[in-house]
Amino acid sequence: MAHNFAHGNYSHTQKKARSGGARTPKDRARRTLSQNFLVDRHAVDLVVKAAAPEGLVLEPGSGEGVLTRALAGAGAQVIGYEIDPRLAGRLASLTRDDPRID
Repeated sequence: MAHNFAHGNYSHTQKKARSGGARTPKDRARRTLSQNFLVDRHAVDLVVKAAAPEGLVLEPGSGEGVLTRALAGAGAQVIGYEIDPRLAGRLASLTRDDPRID
């Protein structure tokens, strides 16, 4: 198996993923929505620097607002759009008092 893994053959892990494995309902929902969360502060800083935001910014898939808040902090007026109701509620509660974020 190490030989296959070393050469990029991950089929042994995919079987478990397709069968549901040991995933929780929350994890399955996250995967259904193709959610990936930005958690590296350095990566956030690089995105904000590259975007050089000013004026109005639309951020689709805002999640809990890590990038949303960083963009607002850099001077943008941010509209965050999140389809996951659990995350949208969390984002709203975290940014409720920030006039730069809708």
